Amino acid sequence: MPKVFISHTWEDNAISRKIAENLKNNGADIWIDYARIEGGGNLPIVVSNAIKSCDTLILIWSESASTSYWVEEEWSCAHALRKRIIPCLLSNTELPAILLSRLHIDFTDYEAGYNALLRALNLVKKNVVTKRDNTRSDVEKERIVKPTIIKTFRNTPLELSESDVKTMLTLNDFYCKESSWSKDYCNPDGKGFPHHYQVSKDKLTVLDASSGLLWQRSGSDEYMKLDKAEKYIDTLNSENFAGYHDWRLPTLEEAMSLMEPEEKNGNLCIDPVFDKTQIWIWTSDQLKGNERRRWDVIFTTGDCGSSVVLNDYGYVRAVRSR
Repeated sequence: MPKVFISHTWEDNAISRKIAENLKNNGADIWIDYARIEGGGNLPIVVSNAIKSCDTLILIWSESASTSYWVEEEWSCAHALRKRIIPCLLSNTELPAILLSRLHIDFTDYEAGYNALLRALNLVKKNVVTKRDNTRSDVEKERIVKPTIIKTFRNTPLELSESDVKTMLTLNDFYCKESSWSKDYCNPDGKGFPHHYQVSKDKLTVLDASSGLLWQRSGSDEYMKLDKAEKYIDTLNSENFAGYHDWRLPTLEEAMSLMEPEEKNGNLCIDPVFDKTQIWIWTSDQLKGNERRRWDVIFTTGDCGSSVVLNDYGYVRAVRSR
């Protein structure tokens, strides 16, 4: 059961209460100030203790929240404690820069936003279909339950230092186990990205509806040097694999979105919806200042590293943006 702290202003009390009550009905343990602060309590201490006891802070974000002293205190406290923060956007009010790369959810459409929030918290919506829903057409039902993209990742290659990787892993809450090579940038407390996988009928591809990325379900059958990996991508595109010709190597950010914080696929930290052959994969990102090294993702050890492009080998799992 996720333990959730809801940060909001009194101006947004109605929608905050609605979210709190709905999440409670769907199995979450909720802390929200109107429900648990008793008269005479020391507000800063009560709030601080509540944030410490929760694993996720839901930030109800609006124009009033952006100027609220207490809202800033709450999300800053959660950030300092390395808690997961999920901004829920009620308007186009800009988020603080430090939260821009976090998973955030558009709540201008409440139903779509709430469904995305449930997926982010790994909760199942109860009583989705009612008697009235039974009268709807199949097209209308599909529109109601269709997942919405809750996070898009960088898809253009960059040069990344270990410090850049540390920042990226932390901001996205990606899991990266500490190892002898990843100790300077690992993120072992990362909870991972909340996927919504859909396997194609021909079982060639896997769509992550939460990110909008379409992946090869398997990938290359053999591991190879980078130049051969790039030729493998060219072949996929020339053969119009799965009906598309814009396949590419994933960025490190995209590839790390696949990493699970525990072994789920045999001894691999990746969902079993994927083939187990590709135990580590090349990415398109280069180690900053070293054109001979390319970042890769290792599902056997649950982390990432950089490999020498002329000597080292890796598998390919191609991706494309929807």
